[in-house]
Amino acid sequence: MTFAEQLSITLIDKLAIGLVVLLACFWLNKALKDFEGKQTLKRELELSQNRAALAQLASQIKELYSPLYGLIQRSSEIHEVAKQKLPYSTSGTHNDEEAPIWRYFVETYFLPVNAQMAELTQSKIHLVEEDELPESWKLFLEHQMQFQVLHSLWKDQHTRSDEIVGKGWPHQFEADVKRSLSLLRTEYNMFARRIKLTPAMK
Repeated sequence: MTFAEQLSITLIDKLAIGLVVLLACFWLNKALKDFEGKQTLKRELELSQNRAALAQLASQIKELYSPLYGLIQRSSEIHEVAKQKLPYSTSGTHNDEEAPIWRYFVETYFLPVNAQMAELTQSKIHLVEEDELPESWKLFLEHQMQFQVLHSLWKDQHTRSDEIVGKGWPHQFEADVKRSLSLLRTEYNMFARRIKLTPAMK
């Protein structure tokens, strides 16, 4: 084999190797871009899901749980004042001397605040955390309606309803709402941190 032939073979080999390397680099680059594209799509999907969850949690906190808990606390504070002023009426014992003041508390504070809580619960029921309305919430709605009806009978028709034993204020109601509000705030902060730590999209 002549020198020229050996040189030609060497050049062809190097050209073939170069072509193989070029093709390998091309496919590797394509694979990397495909992988990066999938990772970007995955991050975008996760970010979208996290933002949707954050928005839902914000609605639950702002529109239902926070204002409801505020109203419950207000009602509790009013009741504490009433207990000091009206020891008989707040313990369920009728007292003629306390009756006008008790009526004032009922009509000025308890009934309006209870009505606000009932309206808030019923209008924002789709934001309740649980799949079903918690038992204490149901008991509150029953208490609110019964309290309102019996008071209207007494006020408008002068009809007493001593034979009807009301269920009274559900003491677990405040604890349940407070617990749910705390859990929602924890979840909100968790999703907010996730979004903050998500790498910026290129």
